[in-house]
Amino acid sequence: MKLWYNCVGQGADYSLEKIRAMLDSEDADALAAIYVKDEPSFDGIGEVADTLGKIREGLGEDNTLPVLANLLPTYAPPSVITSDYRNYVRTYLETVKPSLLMFDYYPYQASSGDSLPEMMVNIAIAKEEADRAGVELYTFIQSSGSSGMREPTLEEIRLNAHLNLAMGVKGFAYFLTCEHYEGWEYTNMIDAHGETTPLYDKVKAVNEELEAFKGVFLDYDNKGIMLANYGAVSRRPSLAGCEVVLDSFGVLKDVEASSGKAVIGCFEDEEGREAYYVVNVSYTKDADVTLHFDGLQYTAVWTDEGCVRADNSEDLHLQLEPGQAAFVVRFNVE
Repeated sequence: MKLWYNCVGQGADYSLEKIRAMLDSEDADALAAIYVKDEPSFDGIGEVADTLGKIREGLGEDNTLPVLANLLPTYAPPSVITSDYRNYVRTYLETVKPSLLMFDYYPYQASSGDSLPEMMVNIAIAKEEADRAGVELYTFIQSSGSSGMREPTLEEIRLNAHLNLAMGVKGFAYFLTCEHYEGWEYTNMIDAHGETTPLYDKVKAVNEELEAFKGVFLDYDNKGIMLANYGAVSRRPSLAGCEVVLDSFGVLKDVEASSGKAVIGCFEDEEGREAYYVVNVSYTKDADVTLHFDGLQYTAVWTDEGCVRADNSEDLHLQLEPGQAAFVVRFNVE
């Protein structure tokens, strides 16, 4: 288990004292990152840069621990982030120069269904700005409920995780894990007495499904998305200045869903090999998705059961349960 040290509410000197103590201990390898601020406002970016700079300086040039803050989402009040979300993200990256970019977005609200299309726009903006700054993108996955948001089902957690990964997110944390005190507002995976809850079992099940993919998608980078029957997304990214929705990608000429709806993350590795992250974006219904290639293509298909099949055909048919996904890797065969 890895630990991210949370500096929120602390002075830099106090944080450095605690971080050094951990680094000097026999469990130093457990410390994975330093988290200096949660959801800074636009006006607070300078303070984050100052704190982060002091911590980096105090740890010395040889220390490679990631140091970062977590940004607000697009639905934050304009008065807090300024009216231009992209400018908020870019200013943070250029001023703070964090080790990676991270933000949170919670799409499952108590009274308004979901805002997954809007979340996808948030990811698209953040991914473009992260690429521009040369850092990886991380997010939070909603795993809790409160008075303002509903506790997600297993299928909703699964979909949220796959959708983030399909759009190029390299890692994520769950919000949240532990109950701070008995009767706290948020539902949790572990209660105030240290006992696991049914929510813990949901997240554990999703993590086990993701583990079956063996991280094969991490060797690839997202280059855009294709859509099948998902008109709610089609124009939203371009209105936000993101040219992320594609009509085709390499040898993948078309995608259709005879039932349900899907998002297909279009990926490429450093050697130019293509891959496709196919996500059923319904958390209540199955989807039957077909990928149409330009000529015969040899592909391997990864799912929550591991690498389950290989195909050499012009069409690849996938049947996906609610929130389920498949990662399709294309191989060049001479």
